[in-house]
Parts: sequence; C-alpha cells; structure tokens
Amino acid sequence: QQYDKAMEAGQKSLASDPDQVEVAYNNLKAAEGKNDADAVMKWSAETSRLARKEVVTPKPGDGKEQIDYAKQVDTYTEYSIYATELKTADGGKVIALVESLEQRNPDSPYLSKAYGRYLAALQQQGQNDKAGAAAEKEAQHDASNEDVLAFLADYDRQKKDLDKSLTYSTKLVEVMQSKAAPEGMTDADWQKKKLQLLAFGLWIEGVSYNGKSQYAQADKALRAGLPLIKGEDQSQGRVLFQLGFADFQLGKATKNRAMMQDALKYSQQSAAMKSPDQTNAQNNVKAISAALGVRRAAK
Repeated sequence: QQYDKAMEAGQKSLASDPDQVEVAYNNLKAAEGKNDADAVMKWSAETSRLARKEVVTPKPGDGKEQIDYAKQVDTYTEYSIYATELKTADGGKVIALVESLEQRNPDSPYLSKAYGRYLAALQQQGQNDKAGAAAEKEAQHDASNEDVLAFLADYDRQKKDLDKSLTYSTKLVEVMQSKAAPEGMTDADWQKKKLQLLAFGLWIEGVSYNGKSQYAQADKALRAGLPLIKGEDQSQGRVLFQLGFADFQLGKATKNRAMMQDALKYSQQSAAMKSPDQTNAQNNVKAISAALGVRRAAK
C-alpha cells in the first residue's frame, strides 16, 4: 500500500517504455488506493489512451487475448472514474470527474449512473443553469435516467415552467412504475428509491396541475402519491397542502361541500406538520373554514 512509491516507479518505467498498458493500469489502481481524485483522472485518461492505442495498432506478437485485455482495461478506466465519484465528498471534484468521463466517452454506461451526484454538485456550487442544460442534454441521451428526470421536473417547477415540469414528472412516474433494479443495486435499495421518486414525481405532477388550474388531475396525482410517504411528515405536509388546495378549488367550482370538507381536512393535517408549506396551510385552514361557515374552536 505504498501508493506514492508505486506511482513513482510506474512513471519511471513509462518514461523508458511509454506504451506499457499494464504499468499505467497499475498506477491507476494506486491512485484509487489513495482515493486521489486528481490522480485517478490523470491515470484513467492515460491508461485509456494506451489501451485504445493497443487495440487500434497492436504491438508485434499481440494476439486476440492481449487485445481483449486492452479493451477490458479501457472499460475499467471509465468504471474507475464512476467509483471514485461515488466516494468523493468534494463537489468540485465530483464535477471534474464526471466531465472528464463525458469528454472522453459521452456514451459511457457509467456516465448515466454518475449524473445524479453530478447535477447535485453543480447545484451546490450555484451552477443551476449549467445543471439544467446538462440534465436536458442527458435526458435526450437517456430518457429513462430517473435521477435526471427528477432533477429536471423540480428544476422546471422552480422556474415555473409548468409544461416542462409536468412533462418530466409524468415521465419520471412512468419510468419508476416499470423500471427494474439497476445492476449493482439491491432489490431493497431499489424499492426504497423507487417509492421515493414515484412519490416525488406524483407531487410535482400535482403542483404543476394546480398551477395550470387543472384541479381534477392534481387531485388524482396527489391522492396516488400520498400513501407512498407514510411517516414522512415534511413530504406529507407538502402533498397534503397541494391536495387541500386542489380539492378546495374543485369543491368551490362544483359547489361540492363534501369536497370542500376534504380540502379542510387535508389542510388541517398539513398545518400540523413541519414543512415549507405549513404556514400557507394554516392560512388555508382559516380561508376554507370561513367559506364553509365552520367556527374554529378557541385555543
């Protein structure tokens, strides 16, 4: 585990014989051992370059086995970037790692897996517009990437582009209802993520439909999402707020008192939960109570 010495020896060896794929690969493994993101990027790129060179112009005496090995090494260099990104807490390093892989191979299967943390890192660095543009580009490349769809649904919701937020949230719900667990993820972990993103997609559908005054569709989406978030007060509070708003508008438009009473119930539940919508829910309780002629009990 003397990784610095290993890389130093590797560099000396490559200085005398620069086409040694195995030596570059060994330096990459040493960089991984150090968990040094910069060194991983350097040796991943160099190992990939040498591996591809060997595939295109094999050395005298190289047979199929050696060429196949070079291809496997090249694939591993992409995995190495992804694996390092997963272990990296520094947002700037996450961004650099993913962009280095994207520049080398935009079609890498590891790029889609890395994109969720990449977008989050861009947001944390205040690069929201760059994150939005990158996410849209990736969504065109992989329309079933749940992390990208979730990001875009929320990104467009915050920008108040309701048509786009509805498009991406609807696609997210569709994907999460049918997508199988990705390779390398346990069924239990996938089920947890699946329920979280399904509930998230349905909530953004509800928000978007409410914003477009399509209250029946909002009611349907929000009611479907509510059972998926039992025990999660913040998420429940936000869904219940939107559901109360939708049902109040529906009840008022159709003079359906039962629907307005549902709206009051959901708003009261939201008002009792800690969430970003708690104060708005409390205000809605007062407004709906007044519309129903309900006298609120004195505290």
